[in-house]
Amino acid sequence: MKIKSNQIVKNYSGKFVSGEFTKLDGTQRKFHGQLRTNTRSTDQIVFWDLTKRAMRSISLQSDFIIIRCGKSTFQIGEVA
Repeated sequence: MKIKSNQIVKNYSGKFVSGEFTKLDGTQRKFHGQLRTNTRSTDQIVFWDLTKRAMRSISLQSDFIIIRCGKSTFQIGEVA
């Protein structure tokens, strides 16, 4: 079963999260922000980036994604 971005957002319902992911070009990125519902695509996680003060997105096709919120962790793939 393919996971959809809005299923992930629902689990964290507006809470602030941190994490990291591998961009499609292979570089690693860390982030801190608040997940938002993506009304355009279910293949990307959208979040408000507190550091950059802008909306950002993470492709669910990334090899590695980890989202942390309190004691809860969501992970796709393994870090290379």
